[in-house]
Amino acid sequence: MPVVSVIIPTYNRSDTILRAVRGVQAQTFQDLEIILVDDGSTDNTLDLIKDIDPRLKIFRQQRQGASAARNTGIRKSSGKYIAMLDSDDEWYPLYLEACIVFLESHPDEDVVQTEYEWNKGKTPYEILPITEIVKLFFPLAKKIHSTELDLPDGETDDYLRIYQQRLSVESWGKNILAKIPNSRLCHYKGNIFNYWRWGYLMTVWSTVLTRRAFDKVGGFDTSLKSANDFHFLTKLCRAYPVNLLSFPACVKHEVSDEGLPTTEEHLASGKNTLRFELSWLKQYDEIFLKNDPDDHITRLIRARRLLWISHAALWNHQGKVALQYAEEALLSDPNFPRARIMRNLLKYIPNFYLAGSIYSLIVLLEQRIKRRG
Repeated sequence: MPVVSVIIPTYNRSDTILRAVRGVQAQTFQDLEIILVDDGSTDNTLDLIKDIDPRLKIFRQQRQGASAARNTGIRKSSGKYIAMLDSDDEWYPLYLEACIVFLESHPDEDVVQTEYEWNKGKTPYEILPITEIVKLFFPLAKKIHSTELDLPDGETDDYLRIYQQRLSVESWGKNILAKIPNSRLCHYKGNIFNYWRWGYLMTVWSTVLTRRAFDKVGGFDTSLKSANDFHFLTKLCRAYPVNLLSFPACVKHEVSDEGLPTTEEHLASGKNTLRFELSWLKQYDEIFLKNDPDDHITRLIRARRLLWISHAALWNHQGKVALQYAEEALLSDPNFPRARIMRNLLKYIPNFYLAGSIYSLIVLLEQRIKRRG
């Protein structure tokens, strides 16, 4: 029985699948099986990889979506640990070794993740989740007068805005440290479920979990065709503390090997952005707002996401939808200036394209004024 099962769902990824599988083959930890679930591809994805590795097991199904493909892969797997990889992303060689060594050294823990890099087609890559904590979540907290992400007294480590503990890796990770030049590797631990209302704090393909954890929280919700990882990961974080190893061991690619846009668009970007955001909002309301609809901070955070949905609707040439969500953002936060500007422009300028252009110009001028100030 392999120690870890690598689960790869795929659909029409002939331009990225080799990169993903070769990243698994390059792992320094090799006691693994690769379970690839083809979700109804119509290109030559499978022809490229069918004989690439004797540990590769391929299963085919009619098009059902990423959630169903992941569930199928996990049901077909046998490893003690589960590691999921999207077929357009990539692991660096130390990813599995670091995660498995940690879990083997901490038998009471069930969830470990690493940082990851975001390749948008230009360098340097952003390192997440720390970049979003510093540049998005904490500035938003200050703007809406929340102290939830303030650091403990005397601390400067931004991960401690989310995690409760910072621990040394010397006792279990000396070999890992020796393989990472100029490492800043630390082990962070915490109950982070409540912090998910600020945004994504981890991804499925930068996280390794025990099979017992998957069995406890249940599989991916196949009724969710977009943002389904948000639902799964918040369930996981509600049930278990999360351990973060602070070194980038994965990369999220927005482009193919040749640096071109991928043939099949990402589920969270481009033409799929609006659908993703609407699915995310539905889940957000169910997870965070339903049980405490009057929570002031949750409603203020929600207002910012509603405005983002308004933006996405404009990009998709749906002006009436954009107006609807700008108005809803104002209901969540009547003192939200950008939502008021967006609402007024869309309401009083008949040409939605012109209204959107004016709004973009106002935001650009506002940002320049702030930089100069």
